Formats: sequence, structure tokens, C-alpha cells
Amino acid sequence: MAVTTTAELSNAVVTQYEKDFLYFADLATTWAKLLYPHMRKEIIGGKGLRGTTVNIPIFTDMVEVTSGLTEANDVTPVQVDDSYVQLTIAEEGNVAQTTRLLENIAAYFDVGKVVAKMIGKNMAVRRDKIMRNAAVFAATDKVYGGVATTRAGLDTTSDTITYAKIVEAVARARSKGVPPLPDGSYFTVYHPALETELLALNQFLYPGYYQNAKVIMDGSFESIDAGRLPGEMFRFGDLRFVSSQYGKLFLGAGTPLQAATTLDGGHAAGATTVNVASATGIIAGNYITIGTIEQTTTAVHATEQVLVTAVSTNALTVKGAGAEGVAGDTGLKFAHLTGVSVVESPNVAALPIMGPESVVIGFASDVGWEGEVSLDFAPTQLPRRFINHSWYWVGGAKIIDHNVVQLEVATAGNVLGNN
Repeated sequence: MAVTTTAELSNAVVTQYEKDFLYFADLATTWAKLLYPHMRKEIIGGKGLRGTTVNIPIFTDMVEVTSGLTEANDVTPVQVDDSYVQLTIAEEGNVAQTTRLLENIAAYFDVGKVVAKMIGKNMAVRRDKIMRNAAVFAATDKVYGGVATTRAGLDTTSDTITYAKIVEAVARARSKGVPPLPDGSYFTVYHPALETELLALNQFLYPGYYQNAKVIMDGSFESIDAGRLPGEMFRFGDLRFVSSQYGKLFLGAGTPLQAATTLDGGHAAGATTVNVASATGIIAGNYITIGTIEQTTTAVHATEQVLVTAVSTNALTVKGAGAEGVAGDTGLKFAHLTGVSVVESPNVAALPIMGPESVVIGFASDVGWEGEVSLDFAPTQLPRRFINHSWYWVGGAKIIDHNVVQLEVATAGNVLGNN
């Protein structure tokens, strides 16, 4: 009888690990699930397609018929054109490392399963945000709440979510021919911070006045699978609302409540006291946004929001999401340099009105849509001591701008951390 004295990464172990990885990656995916499968474009190397930027062909409708046929004349053919969106792909990946001692002797729980869950979610969130950012940062056809004409002009007095604006945005999408779901409806992904104001609308509280109440209560309507979309909470104004913590909030991007200030000195992740150049107007209970305000086409990952719990001259005691990877931390999520912007302004919720053909995703054929997960011993002088748990994906996403209408509204909802 053989005695096993070392841990072996057998095919059976790796296969189960991959199953756990893919399962948890799927659980954490929201945006990508809402597109038709044919909007996921496999990019094959060679034949002129090598490079980080590729052209993805899409097809538009024929020219509309505006008059009847003339009996004695033949019909003049019209051209059917293709069009292209230019999509940039990039390598994406991350790795966690554990020790052989931890996994096989010291731990009282299944370390592999825990790490598979963590890296599966890590990949899914990154891929989802690539798609989300492609939509919300690049959309050019926008409807703003109230009478505002810019994101910075939105305030919580008159520019919050309304039924009229939802209908306006959906009508605009329908009128310009954004391809809908089979039942004619559209969808949007929203952040839960918006939900209090959204569900407080009279038209939502009394749905029987506006549409079949059964639609809101149990999702009894026709769709792709005769049910709800993944993550769908309700259908309202012919728009399906999908809730996700990765729905987009532009933190502090609305009309400032008072003059902005800056950080006085550098601050480490996890700090619970923030020193500012001026604390005028800031009181306990306010939420402040630290970092560059996202008003451009680029996401700013390190911008975060914190709750002020006490003020002493220019020193603010804050509660935040805590440093990444530190359980129980309630301070800043990120480190910030001196002079970084600090502003007290309402958040802006972005609601892209989309159909299943609004965004195209490209991915490298050799890696595939699901990416690669690896479980390998790390190269070391003394072999087989450290185990790498990693994911790898190559891809990108691009909005089809014609197929998105973005509704942006101010919200009194706040968050801790970033978005």
C-alpha cells in the first residue's frame, strides 16, 4: 500500500476547483448576462486581426419604406450596409497565493474552495465593470432629471427620478429604434441607493392606475424565458429594473452643496480621521466624496465616499468601507495624497436604457469567454511550498451608441467606499 506524503494537484482536484471558480464567477455576473449571446464576439488571431484594437461588424436596419409601389415601375434596390465598432482588448488577471502548509495542515476549512470563490468573483466583477463602464461612460444620448442639462447641474431638490423621465427615456429609445427584448421592453441596471426614491413614486405605489399590477408583483409577463431577467426586481414604465451593487453611481457628481475643499496631508487606507483645508459647512451626518469626480469618460477607481461622524475644527472623523482585504476596518478604503478634492455633493445615478444588442463584448478565442483559472505551485528555490490561484482573461467591451439612451438623476442615496 502506498503512503501519500505530499499534496498532489491531480486532475480531479483541478476540475473541481474550476467548477467552484466558474460557479461563483457566474453568481457575480450581472451586466454580461443581459446581452444576447451573439453580442459576445470571439476574436481569433491572425488574418489581419492581431493587435489590441479590432473592428467588430454590426448591421443596421434597411432604409424605411415611405411610399407605395408604382405599378408600371420596378423597385429600386436599396443597399444593406454593415457598420463597425472599434473595440480595444486588454489582458486582465489577478492571483492569490497560499502556502502548502496552510492548505493541507494548518487550516480548519477548505482553503481551495474559499479562494476559488474569491477569484471567481474577482474576475466576474472586473469583466462586468468593463462592460458597465463601456456603456455609462461612453453614452452620448442622455436624458437628465428635472430641467438640468448637465450631470453637474443635477440636485436633489428638483432633479431626482420621476416617472415622466423614465417614460421619456424609454420613448426616446423606442423612437430611434434601439432593439428591445422580444416582448418590446428594455432593461436598465441600477444601484440600490436609488431604490428608496424609485419605489416612493406614486406611479409605483399605485401600479393599477398605470399598468397591470401583476407585472410588478410577480413578474408575470412574456420574456426570453417567460420570466424575469437575471437580477430583475420589477418592470416599470416598460423598463425592467435589474438591481446590482455594480449599478453606476457617479459619486459626488451633482451640484455641490457648498464650496469644495481638499485634503490637508496624505492619508493612509484605513484612516478614520481626515484632515481638510476647510471644514466650513461640513457637519456630522454628512457624506463627503474624496478623490477626482468622475465627469469624463474614464472611471476613477480610488474615488470614494465616507460618512462624517464628528467634526473638530478641520479634522473629520469618518466611517468608510475600510481598507481592501482588512476585515473589520471602518476607515478609508484607499490611500489619498495631500491636495485631493473633498466635496459634499449628491450622487448621480446612471440608468442606461438598453436592449440585448446595446453593447458588444470581444474576447480572445484562445482564452475564451469564461477565462482561464490556474492552480499551480509557484516556482521557488525550495519547490512546492507556495500555491498560485489565478484567473486570466483577454477582452474588452464597446457601446453601440445608437442603441443606448442614458437617464441620469440626482439621488439622496449614499454609499461607503467606491462604485
